[in-house]
Amino acid sequence: MMWAGIDFGTSNSAVALWRNGQVEAVELGDGNVTIPTALFFDEEEQELLSGDEANTALIEGYEGRYMRALKSVLGTPLMSEKQFLLGQRRDFYDIISLFILRLKRQAEETLGHELDNVVAGCPVTFMGVRQKARDDLRHCFERAGFKNIEFLTEPEAVALAYNDHIQAGEYGLVVDIGGGTSDFTLFKKRDQQQIDVISTHGVDIGGTDFDQLLNFNYFMPNFGRGHVLKLGMSQGEVLAPNKFYSDLSSWPMIPFSYSLDNIKLVKEMVKQAYEPEYFKRLLTILEERLGHDLAFAAERTKIDLNGSDAAIEVELGFIEKDLGFSVLQDDFNASMLTFQDKIEAAIIDCIRLGDITADQVQNVVLVGGSSSMNFVKKAIENTLPDSTTRQEAIFTAISDGLAVRASQL
Repeated sequence: MMWAGIDFGTSNSAVALWRNGQVEAVELGDGNVTIPTALFFDEEEQELLSGDEANTALIEGYEGRYMRALKSVLGTPLMSEKQFLLGQRRDFYDIISLFILRLKRQAEETLGHELDNVVAGCPVTFMGVRQKARDDLRHCFERAGFKNIEFLTEPEAVALAYNDHIQAGEYGLVVDIGGGTSDFTLFKKRDQQQIDVISTHGVDIGGTDFDQLLNFNYFMPNFGRGHVLKLGMSQGEVLAPNKFYSDLSSWPMIPFSYSLDNIKLVKEMVKQAYEPEYFKRLLTILEERLGHDLAFAAERTKIDLNGSDAAIEVELGFIEKDLGFSVLQDDFNASMLTFQDKIEAAIIDCIRLGDITADQVQNVVLVGGSSSMNFVKKAIENTLPDSTTRQEAIFTAISDGLAVRASQL
């Protein structure tokens, strides 16, 4: 009985199979073994686009609805929210299952036959405090047509994938900084074939949180955040509402920001502002639906800052001619200290739960696109200074490990 390993990620997804005694990555289009976890409902052509095609449709200005960071909606009341898409009212169970169905069909095309069984990755928190999120995810896999569904925590899958790189008797710690969560698994290699999971721990922070904070702190002041509005008739003054900017900085909430009520509200803010040009830019973002373009710009800025020792110049000419600003590397690092502290605390907690000491951890395995951030590496240096860090296949290690587990079923 054939099983697939599917890593449905917040930012990217991957699929792997176990065939002929080894892991085989499933090609998901244009020779790529990962695709962005994104959907675009093309209202003009009445078709659904996914992955890179969805991103291209957004960038090229197609008429429709773009959705990303779908995984972060699991376990929330938003799952039952219905939206009118391609002529139907769909909730997020439908939307997420459509993306999973794309992954399923690619695996079936590789195999040449139908696939009913899946080992699905899930964050550590989905096995505990966010169990409803795991239940929601199971329901989405069922809607996509899978009949037998097994879950494995994502860092446990990584430990299986890296089994051959660690010596028997050694301890390892998987640090998986994904798009929506950060997961940690302490394990010990028992022998050449088996690992023992000693402890797991997870926190609900990830790459999209880093993007959101950067967007909120550095981008949104250019559109009125922190600016004063006049109430009129001697009623005083108020700051522009922060929730508005918080939603516009958050991938799942961006589509809801374009409502007619919000556009009407911003038009009033233009009239009430001492500096109306800032709110006119905000109005442009809503009316021309540029929130996702802004979020992509924040994501690129985060990546550029991580590879630079100086300031990064951000250009926002797609909103207003010659609009731009600078972000200093030191300021960015300072803004990320809260996340660094949380990662350090999570590492310490995971080791404490395993009832060993930090100096017994010989290996650290980094996984996930945001694991390469400088403040993540600094957190590991501060907590595990004597360990050896490996960072390979950061986007496919989870799906590889899921395929390994599939071979054991």
